[in-house]
Amino acid sequence: MERKNKFAGMLRFNIIDVLLILIILFAGSVAAYMFTSDNDAVVSDNTVEITYKIFVKEMDEDFRHLVSLNDKVVDSVGLFQIGEVVDLSYSNSVFVDTNSLGEFVYSDYPEKLDMVITVKARATVSEGAYMIGGYAISVGTKVSFRVPDFTGTGYCSELTVKS
Repeated sequence: MERKNKFAGMLRFNIIDVLLILIILFAGSVAAYMFTSDNDAVVSDNTVEITYKIFVKEMDEDFRHLVSLNDKVVDSVGLFQIGEVVDLSYSNSVFVDTNSLGEFVYSDYPEKLDMVITVKARATVSEGAYMIGGYAISVGTKVSFRVPDFTGTGYCSELTVKS
C-alpha cells in the first residue's frame, strides 16, 4: 500500500517561485539599508563642514513656524539629505516698483515673509561646487528642499567653509 503525503504538492518550487523570493529578499534588504543608513555617518578625510543659507522669498506668513532648528533638510528632487537646520531668520517681503515720476517705491507685501534657513552639512569639493552626498551646491544654486513639516524652493545666497 502506497502512502501519499498530502503536503508534497504544496512544497514544490519552480524557477519562477525562486526568482520571486529572491526579488522580494533583495527589495527588502535595499529598503532596510535605505531606512537604517545615516548619510552623515561616513565622513572621509577630504570632507569639510560647510554652512549655507537658503533664501526663500515671499512665503506665506502662515508657514512661519513649520521649519525648526535641527530639522534634517532633504533635496526634494533627488531625495539627498543635504544638511541640518542650525539657524532661521525672517523679514518682511518687499515689493519694489516705480511711481509716475520714475522713482523707486518700496512697500511690504501683506502677509508675506522672506525666510533665510542656515544649514550645516559635510561636503567635498568637486568641479567648482561643494558636493553633499550626490548633491551639488554653490552660491546661486536653486534649492528645492523639504523638512518634516514644510516643502519649499529657494536659492543658496551664501556659503561658508568652516576652517
